[in-house]
Amino acid sequence: MRNAGSLILGWLCLLSTAVQPLEAGAPTAPSFASPVAAASDSQATQRRSPTGAMVRSLLVPGWGQWYNGKKWKAALVVTTELSLAGQAIWQNQLLQRATDPATREYHLTNRNTANWLLALAVLLSMLDAYVDGHFSDFDESPDLAHAQRCWSEVGGLAPGAAHIRIAVRL
Repeated sequence: MRNAGSLILGWLCLLSTAVQPLEAGAPTAPSFASPVAAASDSQATQRRSPTGAMVRSLLVPGWGQWYNGKKWKAALVVTTELSLAGQAIWQNQLLQRATDPATREYHLTNRNTANWLLALAVLLSMLDAYVDGHFSDFDESPDLAHAQRCWSEVGGLAPGAAHIRIAVRL
């Protein structure tokens, strides 16, 4: 029991050092959002730590997705990882009880498959949490004023300019 307490304390120390909130005034990634949209946006988005989300997702299934505000995705990750872990445990118990070599091989293969799928699910959830952490402050507003301004700057037509449409029907 003493080793379990030390292990838990070690994980908590790792978590407290690896997962730090973004401090006010800390440098952030460059923003490509429209200055007009940013000024008119009354609900500011909070930047999430991608590494913090990834570490959270490693420690507890779905925690990184929950941290990023993706509640349904967190529920899916928790369900997937717990189902695969349960399947691996169940197949291991059946393997221990099996006496026939063919049955033992069957349960061994199923247990190993469940373990590999669990490892893959954990890695994918960590990657997902990391990517969602980078997109946490992405401007999703439907304001297209910035896109129109960019289009006119690269040589496209300004909004309201005359143009010709050519259509080919086959």
